[in-house]
Amino acid sequence: MPYNTSIRTNLSPEQYLFIDEWSKEIQAEYTLEDMKSLIEKNNNQKAWGDESYGIAKSFAYTGIYEGQELPQSYQEMGRKYCRQRVAIGGYRLGITLDAIYKHINSQANSAESEYIQGLISFIGESPNGPEFRLQINEEADAKEATQ
Repeated sequence: MPYNTSIRTNLSPEQYLFIDEWSKEIQAEYTLEDMKSLIEKNNNQKAWGDESYGIAKSFAYTGIYEGQELPQSYQEMGRKYCRQRVAIGGYRLGITLDAIYKHINSQANSAESEYIQGLISFIGESPNGPEFRLQINEEADAKEATQ
């Protein structure tokens, strides 16, 4: 996406384009389709934290010591985990924002959101606002149409 002057940002055009290229690279490496089962399996904030805790426990804090130079294999695996976490976090954020937008406006405005609607269930209102659950729900539109 070219630099858009209508978007309010503190980024320079070069920084914006760097992030745009980097995000495209990560999206190509970890597609929404690839992440679908993980999104469905871990579909709430506690599960997301547990996911990260599991990675920290099994990888990040295992077999390394203070002051040690990190082996190349550890650095490569760390980059892989980081890129995957950025991808899945971005997808989850996008899905959640899309669900909120859909809830507020009651109609989706983009072709992508039709696909993403199948990943969201509106649970209800909570003291903190609307609650959504990420899941693969291929009958979401049919269910919604009958309500």
